[in-house]
Amino acid sequence: MSRSLSARGTGELPGYSDGVADVKPFDRALRVLAGTPAVIGAALGLARESEVLDHRNDPEAWSPRQVLAHLLVVERDTIPTRLHRLAAEDNVVFASSSSAPAENAELDNLFEQWAGARASNLVWLGTLAPEVRAHGSIHPRHGRITLDEHVVEWAYHDLDHVRQILGQLAADLYPYMGAWQALYRPPDPATAA
Repeated sequence: MSRSLSARGTGELPGYSDGVADVKPFDRALRVLAGTPAVIGAALGLARESEVLDHRNDPEAWSPRQVLAHLLVVERDTIPTRLHRLAAEDNVVFASSSSAPAENAELDNLFEQWAGARASNLVWLGTLAPEVRAHGSIHPRHGRITLDEHVVEWAYHDLDHVRQILGQLAADLYPYMGAWQALYRPPDPATAA
C-alpha cells in the first residue's frame, strides 16, 4: 500500500476530546469526515494489493478507483459550491445533481487531491457559527435541508462509499472460502463498488 494513502487523515479535530457525552450530530459528522481519509486510504491500498482497484461487480457499479474519483468531484466541486453559498444566504434553491467518476486516473494523485480538499473543507466548516449552520436550502424533491443536515449527509455519503469499496474486497474473497460461505450472505453485486 502506498504510504501517501495511509498517511493522511487521523480523524483528529482540534478542540475535540474523546468521551464527550453530548456530541451533536454536526460534530459527529465532522469526526467522520476527518477520519474517513485514513479508512478510505487503507481500503484503497487493500484494493490495489488485491488487484480489484478497477474491478466492477456489476455494470452499474463503480470500481474502487471510480469511487475515489467521484469523492474528489464531490469534495472539490459540489460540496464547497453548495455549502459556501448556503453559508452566505438562507433558503437557497439547488437543482438536483450527480457526479460521475473519471476513468483511470492515477490513484495516489486522486487521493492526495481529495485528502487535501477535505482538510481545507474541514477547516472552513470549523469556522461556521451555529446560526449560519441553520441556513437551509430548498431541494426540489426533499424540501428544506439545513447546512448542518448537508454536512451529516456528506459524512454518511463517505461511509456509504467505504462500504462499497469494502464490498468489492469481500466479493473478491467470497468465492474462495469454501464451506464458510454458509456463514455469510453473498456480496450483493449491485451494492459493491
